[in-house]
Amino acid sequence: MPSFQHLLVGTDFSEPAHNAAARAARLSLLLQANLTLLHVIDSVALRALEEVFGSGADTGKRLQDNAHAGLRAMATELASGHLPDCHVRIGTLIDEIVAEMTSMDMLVLGARGDSPFRDAILGTTAERLLRKSLKPVLVVKRPPQADYRSVLVPMDFSLHAMAALQAALALAPQASIFLLHAFDVPFEGPLHRAGVPQHEIEGYRMRARTEATTRLAGMSRDIGGRHVHVLVEHGSPTLQILSKAEEIRPDLIAMGKHGQSLMEELFIGSVTRHVLADAECDVLVTHGLA
Repeated sequence: MPSFQHLLVGTDFSEPAHNAAARAARLSLLLQANLTLLHVIDSVALRALEEVFGSGADTGKRLQDNAHAGLRAMATELASGHLPDCHVRIGTLIDEIVAEMTSMDMLVLGARGDSPFRDAILGTTAERLLRKSLKPVLVVKRPPQADYRSVLVPMDFSLHAMAALQAALALAPQASIFLLHAFDVPFEGPLHRAGVPQHEIEGYRMRARTEATTRLAGMSRDIGGRHVHVLVEHGSPTLQILSKAEEIRPDLIAMGKHGQSLMEELFIGSVTRHVLADAECDVLVTHGLA
């Protein structure tokens, strides 16, 4: 099971970023982890300001001092013991966060925020962070009211999905776990067009459902000591995940970062992207197991 001992929050002082910091603070208390708050001042925007006001105006120092004050105030508000570390960096947002992540175990972000976090979760900033980060990324969409009590884990039996499950178990030790496998019969459309009888296709579906149910039941027994629910559905993984999330109302969806093609793998996977965009709860995205 992964160890989350160093949590990083990227903040722009927006309300969504504050929600992310509040969730990270709850997790740091639960996991006895260290918490770091990071604010990045965009170097390109800073140079533009210095051109307007002149380099003698000491614009950079003023922005840094203001950011440090904001982070200290946030740290004091969030602290329930050890104060979070506060870092202000000047540079490119993506590069500074990725560099900071080398010594961290998880990145926590708000789903939307002010510049440059104002991009929707499918925007270039968040997408590039998810693509570049080798560590789990938790995207927070709601103000935290309690620790995570229910987690939906889409399960395709890949290393990516197994990593997501292990991370979910670590971050939500008291939560009920919903294991969801969504399946399609390979080449079902061509099979229909080729005249394969419907009862044979239904047989394929039944065998796929039985196999997945058996594997999930085995995983459920292996987890042990948890309320684990096994869900097997026929249809599009994206639609089934979002449908079950609407039905179950989990606090968190934990999923692996991979796609069905090389092009999707270079980004964050089409299923992952849609769930990040459309799910109402927090979403944890992980890589495969080491």
